[in-house]
Amino acid sequence: MKPYRPLDTLKVEDSEVKNEEDLVAIESVFELRINGEFLASFICTPGFERELSVGHLLSTGVINSPRDIRGAKYSKHRCNIETRNGASIHLDRYLSRVCRVMNTKQSAFDVLELLQLEGKATSISQAVDVHESKIIEHSEILLKNQEIRSRTGATHGALVASLLSGRHVLAEDLGRHNAMDKVLGLAVAKNMNLNTSLAILSGRLTADVVSKCVWTGIPLLISFAVATDAGIKLARKWNLTLVGALHENGMRIYNTGAARLLFDK
Repeated sequence: MKPYRPLDTLKVEDSEVKNEEDLVAIESVFELRINGEFLASFICTPGFERELSVGHLLSTGVINSPRDIRGAKYSKHRCNIETRNGASIHLDRYLSRVCRVMNTKQSAFDVLELLQLEGKATSISQAVDVHESKIIEHSEILLKNQEIRSRTGATHGALVASLLSGRHVLAEDLGRHNAMDKVLGLAVAKNMNLNTSLAILSGRLTADVVSKCVWTGIPLLISFAVATDAGIKLARKWNLTLVGALHENGMRIYNTGAARLLFDK
């Protein structure tokens, strides 16, 4: 199933109205279950539902490792993740946090504390050096390989690349969170070491997006968009190197953490 389809539209240009066929992105929906129990629903771009599910469980701290997963089955808009016997599953804590965030009457920084994973996350400690050229190289790969966006203009893109081998995976989705979860799931499926990888995202660097890298141990998160104050605060607390406003001639470094950025000048 293609993630886009043609529709008849009216195009207005220089006050002239004409009929024109346009490609529009398709919205799909599916629910995530863990061991048969409902966890969450997603509105997303169709495709890579298993990878999105695995990435979401990892990036929200529901499971600690891909090794906790015994199997993943997707059918009829439902993905069920089966965990191994003895696996640590933080299901109650996850549901509690989601309910509090979604129905919150608290301040933004109180919500941030919830996203700080209630003391369960660990600071990113594996130091890596990353040259500016690597950031530019991988950002160009992401920009040039977003087929759905190039046809519809509707999706976010995300890329995870190994800083050691250069191997990369990328994903697109209507939602930036879904794009991030999908690409994390793809990286896990390829047995990539997230502790020595970078992630590049097209969307804003909010606290909930930053927390996905904290959970999975990715030391460097980059975006073409900007960061929020809460996202920067979270990156500084957990030693994540955070870069935003990436463009052809520069970038903005919000925090220098485990990944040390190297420049020619």
